[in-house]
Amino acid sequence: MIDTSVFATSFLASAVEIIEMVITVVGVGAMRGWRSTLLGAGAGLVILAALILGLGTALTLVPVRLLRVLVGSLLFVFGLQWLRKGNRRVSVSGAAWAPGLRPTTTSPPTVWIGLLSYCRFAV
Repeated sequence: MIDTSVFATSFLASAVEIIEMVITVVGVGAMRGWRSTLLGAGAGLVILAALILGLGTALTLVPVRLLRVLVGSLLFVFGLQWLRKGNRRVSVSGAAWAPGLRPTTTSPPTVWIGLLSYCRFAV
């Protein structure tokens, strides 16, 4: 029996990923050329299908808790990399990219307080 809420959630999450993939392929194809882009996308799909066929049923042997820790750790590491990248961008150009915030010569904490209040983050 299929739980409809789980099915709908998984379907919508997959649809978001497919849209993201199509946007990436179209963007790269428009900038770099279609032949290599489509070859790369096709190769990626073939590798993904091979991994699913080879390892798909093996995932049932791995405890769910271990998978959650592994995926959570990877997301944490990638999040830290994105945070570092964002900090580097702000430290180089200030908050000039945000409307209403002008780069000033004030101390960095003042810039961060302005940026956080602009983005309406809870501190």
